[in-house]
Amino acid sequence: MDDRAIPVPAVTAGPKALPAPLLPQLLIGLRIVANTVVYRVRKLEMANLAAVGSIALALRLPPFEIAVRGAFAFLLNALVYLHNDYVDVELDISSTNKDTSNARYLAENPRAALYAQMLLLGLLAAVALSFDPGMFVPLVAGSVICVWYSAQLKYKAGWDMVATTLGGTAMTLCGTPMTNHVGWLMAVQLGFFSGAFEAIQVLRDADADAAAGLRTTGVVLGKRRGIWFARAMMLVSSIFCALVLQPWAAVISLTALLIPFDEHAVAQYWTRVKMVYGCCWLSVCAWIYFAGRAGGLLMP
Repeated sequence: MDDRAIPVPAVTAGPKALPAPLLPQLLIGLRIVANTVVYRVRKLEMANLAAVGSIALALRLPPFEIAVRGAFAFLLNALVYLHNDYVDVELDISSTNKDTSNARYLAENPRAALYAQMLLLGLLAAVALSFDPGMFVPLVAGSVICVWYSAQLKYKAGWDMVATTLGGTAMTLCGTPMTNHVGWLMAVQLGFFSGAFEAIQVLRDADADAAAGLRTTGVVLGKRRGIWFARAMMLVSSIFCALVLQPWAAVISLTALLIPFDEHAVAQYWTRVKMVYGCCWLSVCAWIYFAGRAGGLLMP
């Protein structure tokens, strides 16, 4: 008898088993997610995870709620950064100043990357439905802003700053119940920090972006004018901190304006500003934790 005449079922594990082609794609997708997360952690681009946890701690939320909100923020970050890599895969492959191995792997498995995004989105929606529907605010707002940013806004001078500031606020709302006004103020402060960081980051990437024909704020302004724009963003951030959160923390953040700028060492400048803002943020969180309220000049 010719064995080829015997039909062999593709899946034998029962009606609830995953179709045969899908499981390998999901496993590849998980590897792509892991690559994305590890790369961003190494580049210090997932600092908002610590920010989300610090908001929750400062507001004295229960330990279990802090854990859930932290996990939610982690998944949301993974989704947003994966989508960014998915959109920019061709640009990343052609880059001459960074490792392209992750981008090449993603380019070889685009369907797996798409499945991974769908899985992350489903997990996030399930957590929000089961734990706190208010978490749909950072999920929807953060996803929409970041997807729009990845597709268009990061290549539009000025709008890249607006999107980053709004996205920085939306993403860190994971750390607070939507009914807590102090948590909202803390998230807005982090949004201003994000805008200042982005103003520096576009200067760091200005040469590569210009070579690729992109028109970011850093490309349009150039490094010499761009640093003054970044400092203006830093000043606005400090003023907001003084008015609504804590004046002494604002004094700390103002010291970032004194850091000397070298257009040939933008990455080092970016790191030093982050260190100053980290100290400022710790002061804000400590005040709110012990005082139980915001202590800005305009606050009662």
